[in-house]
Amino acid sequence: MSCLLISLDKNPRPVTVVVDGTEYVVNSLLMAQSEPLRAMVTGGLAEATQRRIALPDVSKACWEALSEYLHTGSLPIGGDSALDVMVAASMFDIEPAAHAAERFVAAACSAENALALIEVAEAHGRELLSAVARQMASENATSVFASATAAQLSALLAHNDSIPQDEIELFRALCRWASDTGGLDGFQLVAKHIRFATMSP
Repeated sequence: MSCLLISLDKNPRPVTVVVDGTEYVVNSLLMAQSEPLRAMVTGGLAEATQRRIALPDVSKACWEALSEYLHTGSLPIGGDSALDVMVAASMFDIEPAAHAAERFVAAACSAENALALIEVAEAHGRELLSAVARQMASENATSVFASATAAQLSALLAHNDSIPQDEIELFRALCRWASDTGGLDGFQLVAKHIRFATMSP
């Protein structure tokens, strides 16, 4: 085991992690649980020689949750930080933490946030969250369409499995959305992704 630890970091001194102006001192061996973080600590970049890593895209609450996970294996997440933790854990390739946060976020999916969650899930390769959010959007097409952009609807409807079964209700929801947003161009962009099997001539 000592050979493995030496290969991860030949000089396992503490590393200072800077998040939103706050400095956290972390054992570099704990950072080895994440390949991207380990590379920052052991690579040839300035971070490795200075033993100082800045994480500008991570909030304090998010880093504190990830740090707790790296230290104890326990991930303290709540509604306000879960999505950020999922994104950061995905970015740092800490898969168990990313999956735990993803399950938490998926459980809080609603018609109001489904489209935004689809975008985040697909940007970070979170298949469970994407499937749950797509299902939620499909089951609540009318309310989801009311607040969606043409690009969001186009992306949602491009997948056959996310199209609601009731074609008439889907068509009405699409017409209401186009009427509310005043966009014939948006209607055409979205409508081309919908196959109305029973309504086609």
